[in-house]
Amino acid sequence: MRAFGKVISWYFAVLFLALFTVSTAAESASKNEKAPMDQLIEAILKTGGTYTVLLDDTAQEEWANLMMYLEGQDPRTIAQISLPINVQFYGLAQQGKTTPMFSITPKKSGILSVTVDTKGDFTPDIKCGEKAVQENVGFSVYRVNFAVTAGKTYHITIGDSLNESGLYSVTAVLKP
Repeated sequence: MRAFGKVISWYFAVLFLALFTVSTAAESASKNEKAPMDQLIEAILKTGGTYTVLLDDTAQEEWANLMMYLEGQDPRTIAQISLPINVQFYGLAQQGKTTPMFSITPKKSGILSVTVDTKGDFTPDIKCGEKAVQENVGFSVYRVNFAVTAGKTYHITIGDSLNESGLYSVTAVLKP
């Protein structure tokens, strides 16, 4: 019974921490403040570091290739990035400068969904030729969806000569 009590205590401690984190993030969003994790990511990027998130294991090899490409480079000065599908890339937009162009080459045909989260700092202008129509899908989150062909490279831009600066993330997901 004592072991069961410890498990229950541990469970409630984890639940409290999760609820506190969600509450803190919600309060930050309502006040237009950055969540603590966003502040950490921004600090990493400001020192010339990189931050990416692997969304599923199917992109592991391409994620590793991206990390090798970014190693030793200052991501604030890179003009083009080959963005793997199912990898979330974080960057810092700089006022008066163009964000990198993201090249995406899907291995399968389908509908490509490119999502840009600007963390409340700016409104992107997502472009992919004539194909993409940007939609606002939530607080500072914008998306374009368009049909893609396997093996063809698509170039995505999220802003030319921005009027504002700040943290953003770009994610490409392929839907069948």
